[in-house]
Amino acid sequence: MKKLRIVGEPNRLSALNSFTKCSGLVAMRATEEESVSGPAADLGTAVGRGQELWHQGKTLEDVLATLKAEQPKEFPKANLETTNKTVTRYCNDPRNFPEVVVTRSLEQEVRLVIPCHPEDPSGQPYEAVGHMDQIRYAYPYEKERENMGFFLWDAKNGKAEGEEMLGDYAFQLAAYALGADALGEYPGLLVGGIIRTKGYMSRIKDSETGKLRAGYPGEHKVFFHAGWTVDDCRGILANVAYMIGQIRKGQIAHTPGAHCRYCPLDFPSCTADNVREKHLRRARRARK
Repeated sequence: MKKLRIVGEPNRLSALNSFTKCSGLVAMRATEEESVSGPAADLGTAVGRGQELWHQGKTLEDVLATLKAEQPKEFPKANLETTNKTVTRYCNDPRNFPEVVVTRSLEQEVRLVIPCHPEDPSGQPYEAVGHMDQIRYAYPYEKERENMGFFLWDAKNGKAEGEEMLGDYAFQLAAYALGADALGEYPGLLVGGIIRTKGYMSRIKDSETGKLRAGYPGEHKVFFHAGWTVDDCRGILANVAYMIGQIRKGQIAHTPGAHCRYCPLDFPSCTADNVREKHLRRARRARK
């Protein structure tokens, strides 16, 4: 994971997710060294790469062959068997026909600048850059589809349920939407939501027999809809500038929760004055 910088060069848009959890986690990530990717992260990267290749127009056979060739260098810790099953079921889902996605949107770079809050002592805006997963046409089979609206979707392969993910990644989705809107290429853009690709590995309860079975193409519950407008996204991010300003002032609010499992510090030891001051001192040095 790239270091999250409170002041300085642009952060990753995905780093905004930390603000939904704990400002202590945000401050810690602003000063700690980069972490090494693990099996779960590599699996998500591999599945995302498979989706990208599919919507670029490659056949399923070519997609799987490319993933196998790229694995040693790009996502070495990903389980290739699980990757292939997930990607195959995604590609066989009629909701994911290649033409439903705007090809140019695949991994398209977007930028976001959040103005400095009046209480922010740094006087600097918060800048972030990221790459979208995909934008879909609202009416992919219409001749005038470029003028009939778009939906931004972000694919996640985590264990959390889809509705939970909408909350966990709300800031990231909103930031992608504002960045995409600023490009001027997607009139009528709405946030579609989260595609929970791990759902493709779930078994389906048969309505007649009551037994679990493999799902048919298009049967898995993987799309979790948000439906937010661009104005909604501005509202979602309205509080971020204040939160950033408070951290820059040295006001850290430690908020315990499930995210503590992914923090290198144990709650409540993370609230100790010496730990808090260490991160603040290092953050201050980093921005001089």
